[in-house]
Amino acid sequence: FFSVARFCAMAHNYVVTAQKPTAVTHCLTANFTSAHELNLITSKCTRINIHTITADGLQPVVDVPLYGRVIIMQTYRPVGEQKDLLFLVFDRYSFCVLEYVPEVGELRTRANGQLEDKIGRKVEGGYNGVVNDASNLIALHLYEGLIKVIPIANSLGNCQLKEAFNLRVEEPHLIDMCFIYNRNASAGASSSASSSSSSSDPW
Repeated sequence: FFSVARFCAMAHNYVVTAQKPTAVTHCLTANFTSAHELNLITSKCTRINIHTITADGLQPVVDVPLYGRVIIMQTYRPVGEQKDLLFLVFDRYSFCVLEYVPEVGELRTRANGQLEDKIGRKVEGGYNGVVNDASNLIALHLYEGLIKVIPIANSLGNCQLKEAFNLRVEEPHLIDMCFIYNRNASAGASSSASSSSSSSDPW
C-alpha cells in the first residue's frame, strides 16, 4: 500500500498538442518579406504561415507559433517603409505588430500592447479590424456599440502606435466596416456651389 501511494503521489500528467492546427482562420496577401515579393499570409488559430508567391507556386518562408488565438489580422505600410507590417489581435485582446527581417529570416516585434477595457461587453464573434489607405488609423470592433481607434504616428522614420480611444456607435451588432474616402471633395463642393447658383431649384 505504501509503494502504491508513493507512486501516485509522484505521478505527473504531460499534455501536448500532437498536431499543428490546419484550419485557416485568416488569409491575406502583402509585400511582407520584400517590396518586390508578393506573400501569402495565413493564420491557423495559433500559428502564422508565410509563403512567397512565385511562378512555380508557393514557397514557404516562415511558420511560427503564437501565444494566443488570432482574431484580427491586417497589414499596413507606414511612411518610409519599403515593405508591409503585420498587425495581429489575439483572443485576450492583446496585439502586436510584426515585421520580417530578411537578414536573419525571422519575425521581429515592432510594437505590442493591450486593448482590453475595464467596462464593455465583448462581441460574440464577428471581430472586425481595418486600416485606412494612409496607414495612419486602425479601427477595431471588439466591444458591442464601440469602435476602438488606434492612431499611427505615420511620419518618416516614426510609425509608433499612439494611445487608443473609443468611439460609440448606435448599432451594437456590426457585420463589417470600412473607411470611405471622398477624394473629389473639393471638386464636388465647387460643382454643387455652381449648380446651386445657376438654378432656382432649392433641391
